Amino acid sequence: MLTGRKPLGGLKLKFKYDHFVLMVQGLDFGLDKLNELELAACLNEICPCAQRHSVEYLKKLRALIQKTCKALVSGADRTSWPIE
Repeated sequence: MLTGRKPLGGLKLKFKYDHFVLMVQGLDFGLDKLNELELAACLNEICPCAQRHSVEYLKKLRALIQKTCKALVSGADRTSWPIE
């Protein structure tokens, strides 16, 4: 990803790229204030994949994104990011 050899959509991830994008963009619009059930219901309505979303999956994804965002804001460098 850092070298630009592979597009973001072509990466093998533990989560769907569409979900990642919606979650990151949605944090600025209040997705972080929703409980797990509300978050799943919201993504069921707005996600382009048109599938039902697991509460547990979205809970883990949101926690991972929030943790990474906090690390970025705190000035941590790339080498200290959590790799899971």
